[in-house]
Order: sequence, then C-alpha cells, then structure tokens
Amino acid sequence: MPKALSLPPNPFSMLNSMRAIGYSFPTAVADIVDNSIAAGATRIDIRTSVSKHEEIYFAVLDNGCGMCEDELILAMQIGSRSPECSRSRKDLGRFGLGLKTASLSQCRTLTVISFKESSVSAASWNLNLIENTSDWSLEIFDEKEIKHQTLLEELKKNGSGTAVIWEDFDRLGAVEKDKLFDVLKEKLQDTREHLSLVFHRFLSQEDKFSPITISINGNPLIPKDPFLKSDDIGSVFTGTILFPIKGIKECVRVTSYTLPPQDKMTAQHQKKLGVAGRGLQEDQGFYIYRERRLIFWGGWFGLKPIEQSSKLSRVQVDIPNLFDKLWQLDVKKSSAIPPKEIRQELKKRLEEFIKRSKIAQTSASGTVFKKEELWLKQKKGNEFFVRINFESALLKKIFENTDLDNAKRLKHYLKRLQKALPIDWITAQYATDYCPEKDSEKDVLEMEIFDQIILLSSRKGYREEDIIGKIKELYGADKLTEEVKSFISLFVKAK
Repeated sequence: MPKALSLPPNPFSMLNSMRAIGYSFPTAVADIVDNSIAAGATRIDIRTSVSKHEEIYFAVLDNGCGMCEDELILAMQIGSRSPECSRSRKDLGRFGLGLKTASLSQCRTLTVISFKESSVSAASWNLNLIENTSDWSLEIFDEKEIKHQTLLEELKKNGSGTAVIWEDFDRLGAVEKDKLFDVLKEKLQDTREHLSLVFHRFLSQEDKFSPITISINGNPLIPKDPFLKSDDIGSVFTGTILFPIKGIKECVRVTSYTLPPQDKMTAQHQKKLGVAGRGLQEDQGFYIYRERRLIFWGGWFGLKPIEQSSKLSRVQVDIPNLFDKLWQLDVKKSSAIPPKEIRQELKKRLEEFIKRSKIAQTSASGTVFKKEELWLKQKKGNEFFVRINFESALLKKIFENTDLDNAKRLKHYLKRLQKALPIDWITAQYATDYCPEKDSEKDVLEMEIFDQIILLSSRKGYREEDIIGKIKELYGADKLTEEVKSFISLFVKAK
C-alpha cells in the first residue's frame, strides 16, 4: 500500500496563481455583489476614496445578515464550500472562492468587516504577510484594531451587514497615488455599466421580487433593459418554452424577444440595452440568467453565426443554480455552456427565434408593400429592390395637378432620384448601431398638412379659400403659415 504524503501548496505561489484566473475589475466587483445578495441585502453601497490625498481603497458595503467571527473565518477560507453542496435559490455563489479570488485579483489586501447581533468581526488576507511568513496567515482583528471605523459605524447603523474592502492595488496599471485614483475612477464607470446590466433584474420590480438598490459613491445604478420590455416602443415577445432535464424537477425557461426596428430606436434606447462600447450585432443571441443574475450574453453557442439579419433577436434563458454542473459554470460566473439536450432543443427553435428580426432587417417576406407606401420594397432569393411607388395615390394626385411638361420633368427627376438612392451607404449605416435622424413633431405635422392639401386640391369645386378653411378647421389657424398658403396656391393653380 503506498504511503500517503500531505503536500499542501505553497501559500504565496498558490494565491498568486489564483490571482490570474481572469477577472476584470467589473466582473470581480460583481462577484462581491453576489455575496451581498446571497446575504439578503436590500441595499448595497460601493465606496471609493473621493480624493487623491486620502488612502486609496474600494469597498462594498451591504445591509445583509452579517457574520459572526466563526462564520467570517469560514467565509475567508479558500474553497470554503464544495461546488457539490446544495444551495438556496438566493445563493449566487458556487465554488467558495469568489470573495477571495475576485478580491485578490485586483489588490494585495482584502479586509472584511461584519456586524451581526451586536457583535463585530474582522479579518484580512494580506499578500505581503503571506509572502513573508510562507504560511496561510489570516489576520483577525478586534474592534479597536479595525482601520475603517467609518464603515464599521455604518454597519452598526444598519443593524447588520458586511463591508468588503480592497487596498494596496497592484493590478490596475498604475502605482503613483494620483494616477491610481484616476484609473480607479475610470474602472468605476465600466463597473457601473456592467453591474447595471448583470443585476438589472434585481434592480427592477419583477414578479414577486422587490427591487434592491446598488449605488456607487451615493449614485444609484439605473437598471439596463436588454429586451426593451419596459420601454414605450417595446420589443416583440414571441413566447416562453420550458425545457425539462431528465431526473431534475426544475426546468430551463426560454423566452424570446425581437427588438424594435433600428430606425425606431434612439441613442437613449440603445444605451439602455447594454454596456457602452458594445452594439446590437455583437449582443444578439442568448442571455443566460442563473437565479435572475446575468451570467453570459451575446452569441448563439455556435449554433449559428452572428449576422446582420438576426441582430434584433435576443433570447432570455433562465437556469436554476441546481444546473451549475450541467451548464459548466466557471469560477468567475461569466461563462456557461448548455448541455447537449438543451443545445439540440435550442437549435430546433433557432429559426423561430430569429424570424421576426430577419423580416425587420431585410423585408424578407417576399411580398410588395401596400400601394400607399412611398417606396416599394421587395426581396426574392438573393435579389432585392427599393423603388419609388409611382402607383401611390398621393403621387398620382400630384401628377394629376401638374401640367404635362412639368409632370414629365418630375417623373424624370424621381426616376433619377430612385437610381441614385445610396443603398450601400444606407446599408453601412444600419450595419452599425447609429440611429437615423428622426423627424421632429413639427416636420411630421407639416408633411401631413401638405398631403392633405394635395388631396383636397383634387376635389371638384374646391377653391383656394375652401382648402384654407378646411386646413384651419383640421389643424388650427396658427398652422396656416405663409409656406402652407404658398403650397395651397401652387396646387390650386395647377388644377
């Protein structure tokens, strides 16, 4: 029988290796927020130094249940809980590593202060101490030794809660204090965007769940709305499907949406959809939520390529934390891979998910639009055309009220305009996420009045004063501008 030899890892080498697990600053902060939510917090305050002249720190303060000293020591242990352990539906953790690996990926000193049942507990991992002692040396503080007394007093006011504090930053690309302060300030903006998306369902009222508040230096986060469900222009909801997993009572819940056409979205709508710097095209696809927390978004799991035609399609996939192993959830909770049976089911319905987006992006219905449309749009196979609709009732009225020579000139001009339509340029703009300029309410009303004048001028017996009277009646005397009067005069003379 072989001899068993206990061979613990070198503490400093082990922790340094874990620091390189791949956290960005925003994903590391999200991991700390997970712990606050699991602790039942309804308010989470993110704090940083507000001046270059004070010690640089970063803290996440919550009003959760807090921890006694024994609970805190267990929480500070590396790998404190097995990923095989069953967890409550509120628990957003998995490996028992997040607090430590996320924090130490950004700094060299992690301190946790907790207040529970009138008792204060505090402990710290300090990489400098571990390097010097070559031991897993966790520092335990009493109340008098706690450096951040201001945060402690706030925890006491809350009645319970925890503060996670990062100090001694060596991974932010700056060493000097003033530069470090500026870099941290930039990181906070990225963090605001990330948290507003990842926790958008926690920040909003949803079903039986009350919203929580997350703020950065006193400024509350505004939740993103990646499906534009709550907006005035709204996305199209195309249905929910439940996928059961053999041997497990829970289901995977899949809900598909199609965003409004791009020309109906303003820059404000697009800002609300996702994080800055990402666009509609790269953010199309599946949005994976684990217990309402966004884990992964953008892309189709390799089931189809990212395409312009499907850029308006977004599919919400809800998985319970029971499925962590099946979905191969990673330590950072930023990646998940669906099991084979779910991939197969998603693939079967893929065309259904993206159908509406294809129609909106390409007019792929294969039919010509109504004659009242100003443009004819048609697609057959790989060919398409966009042409002026010379059969529209409005354009016919214009020709009828124009003398023959001018009608010929107008028709010739419109045909040239049709040929000169910059299709490539328009397509290039829509391939980006820039929004077409919207007509003002004034412009829309003016066009409506002009259309009304053209139709009225074609009626038998309608004189200039009759049209003026009708426009006053319909739109008010103040809309009868000199430009409108000239337009009326032009069409009456052309009769």
